[in-house]
Amino acid sequence: TYLERWRAQSALGERSYPLGAELLVLEGAFEDESGSYDTHTWLRLPPGFRYAPRTDAGCELYVKEGGFAYLQAA
Repeated sequence: TYLERWRAQSALGERSYPLGAELLVLEGAFEDESGSYDTHTWLRLPPGFRYAPRTDAGCELYVKEGGFAYLQAA
C-alpha cells in the first residue's frame, strides 16, 4: 500500500499489476485507454491488468497492490 503523486502533463507508459490492485484517486484526475478517472474514483484492477495512464492536471493516488489471491484461485 502506498501513495503516488503524478505531476501535471505526465504520461507514465505501460504499467502492470501482476497480482491486481485497487486505486483510489485522492486528488486530480487521470486517463487511460479505457476512460477518465476523477477525484474519489475507486478502481479494482484484476491480476495481470495493464494500462498506460496519463494526467493533464496531475493527481494523487492511494494504491493497494495484491490482495486478490482468492480471485486467482477461482
